[in-house]
Amino acid sequence: MERFKFLPLLGRILIGAPFVMSGLGKLAAYSATVGYIAAMGLPVPPLAFVVSVLVELGGGLLLISGYRARTVSLAMAVFCVVTAMFFHH
Repeated sequence: MERFKFLPLLGRILIGAPFVMSGLGKLAAYSATVGYIAAMGLPVPPLAFVVSVLVELGGGLLLISGYRARTVSLAMAVFCVVTAMFFHH
């Protein structure tokens, strides 16, 4: 089983990388992202922007690094459910 020691790291990279890319994409398009958040009717769009970037970018990096992976993955799952309810009809 020593041959498959890399699989947990590979799994964390495959799960965390899309979150990191999404967070970086939001950083690159601040006004478009804030406008989209405002169009969905959420209060205080700049604050929602900051929270989403912190969760996606920070959570993705923490997940890739393996720091408290279970806790971070639970937080990311809750974030995904909440964003699905508000943004992805």
